[in-house]
Amino acid sequence: MSLNNRIMDKKIVLFLLLLAAIFVVVFAYSATEKKEATREIAVLVNGQPIYAYEVDEEFSTLSPEQSGIVDTLGVIDFLIEKKLLLQEASSEGIEATKEEIDALYTDEAEELINQQNLTKESLMKRLSEQAAINKLLDKKTTENLIIKNSEIMQIYESNYKNKNISFEEAESEIFLALLNQKRENLKVSYINELKRNADIVVLDAELNVLKKKF
Repeated sequence: MSLNNRIMDKKIVLFLLLLAAIFVVVFAYSATEKKEATREIAVLVNGQPIYAYEVDEEFSTLSPEQSGIVDTLGVIDFLIEKKLLLQEASSEGIEATKEEIDALYTDEAEELINQQNLTKESLMKRLSEQAAINKLLDKKTTENLIIKNSEIMQIYESNYKNKNISFEEAESEIFLALLNQKRENLKVSYINELKRNADIVVLDAELNVLKKKF
C-alpha cells in the first residue's frame, strides 16, 4: 500500500470517528432536550406540580379501548384528583402498609406491567399510592354514615314486596346496595369539595381550557 493510500485511509477513519462523535453529541443533546421538555409543569395543584411527562406516561398506560374515549382533559382530571387525594392522605398522616400494598398486587395487577407499558417499580409506586388513597376514602366515606331502617323498608316496599320476597330475604341485599350507593355519593362529594377548595393553576398554554373546568 502506498503512503498516499495510507494517509487517505487515515483521513477516512478520522472523518468517520469525527462523524460518530458528532452523532453521539447531537443524540445526547436531543435526548437531554427532550427530557428537559417533559419536565415542564402542566398544572400546579396547591403548589405541587403535575409534569408534562406524567401526562404522557398516563396516556401510555391506556389500553387501545381507553385511549379512544379518554382525552387530555380526562387524563389531567384524573391526575389532579389523584394529586389532591394524595395531598390529603399525607396531611392526615395516612400511609399504606406493606400488607395493604401486597394485597393489591394481584395477578391482574401484574398483567398491567405488559398491558400498560409499566415497569414493576412504577407499578408498585401506583399500588402504594392507591392503597393510601383507598384508606383515605374509606375513612371519609364511613364517617357519620348512617343507614336507617326506614330507608331499607322503603326500598323493600317499592322493589321487593310485590315479588313475593320476604323482608328478611331482601334486607342484607338492600343494606349493601344502600351502603355502596351512599359511599360512592360521599366519595364524589368529597372529591368535588377538594377541587372547589384547591388552588389549581394551569401553566400549559394548550390546556388553558382547564381553568374554566376546575
